[in-house]
Amino acid sequence: MASKLAAYWRLFRPRTAVSSLSASLGGALYEGLPQAAEVPLLLLTLAGIGLAHFSVNALNEYVDFKSGLDGKTKRRPFSGGSKVLVDGLLSPREALLAFLLTFLTAFSIGLLLALFRGPLILLFAGGGGAIILGYNLLFVKIGLGEVSVIVKGLLVFLGSSLSVQGTVPLQAVPLGLAYGVLSALVLYANYVADLQEDRSVGRRTLPMFWEKHHEVYMFMIFLYALLITGSTAIGIASPFALLALLPTFYLLLALRGLRRGELEGALSNNVKGCRMADLLLTLSLALRALALR
Repeated sequence: MASKLAAYWRLFRPRTAVSSLSASLGGALYEGLPQAAEVPLLLLTLAGIGLAHFSVNALNEYVDFKSGLDGKTKRRPFSGGSKVLVDGLLSPREALLAFLLTFLTAFSIGLLLALFRGPLILLFAGGGGAIILGYNLLFVKIGLGEVSVIVKGLLVFLGSSLSVQGTVPLQAVPLGLAYGVLSALVLYANYVADLQEDRSVGRRTLPMFWEKHHEVYMFMIFLYALLITGSTAIGIASPFALLALLPTFYLLLALRGLRRGELEGALSNNVKGCRMADLLLTLSLALRALALR
């Protein structure tokens, strides 16, 4: 029993959910600290976002195993999947059922939240569901994987604000996009590492369209920095948000690694930088919420 639970833990890869949960908590706190009556909505929202993220990982594992990709990609700490199907720890059927259970539970939470916040919640839930299904079945085949996770970050940020605070802060779109760009940076570097394997199974990822991979990565770092500094300059975010620029040190190290072909170090620094930036951006929004009291 314990070994089976450990296999599901590997399948869901909970540590990767930091990106989605950070964007969700950041959106929930953007308009201020939740009132006592809104705390249950916050907990439901975080649970739904976490389960939705787990469902993406489970479906990704299933699709990559069926396509043969999982058997070709190198085992790395930060890319290549969990290998639980390749290692025989779970069957493809168990992975597919895990996806269905987490996906349907997350969507059910969205329906429940719609009872409190109105049908607009269903638009965000439907958009999230489309990205979960579309990412694995379509977007990674047409070079839109990174774009889809940028949109995901925005939907999670705005949707969580609606779920908890009852408002959609359109002025804060740049902050939602910033979360999305951080997820896209993680995804892009992993695509670079698995470039040949992805090509062999018919995937069309962004690194296949631009030979100098470090240039695209550098542009994405610049875009993230522009979103944070611009948001601070025009008052969308507080000066605390500039703390979220500190981890760009690791992103620059990752950039150097990509340029030199030192993939292991680049992937490690990339994940460190992006996850630290996620957490610091959310911390800045929490400090802003405290200041609004």
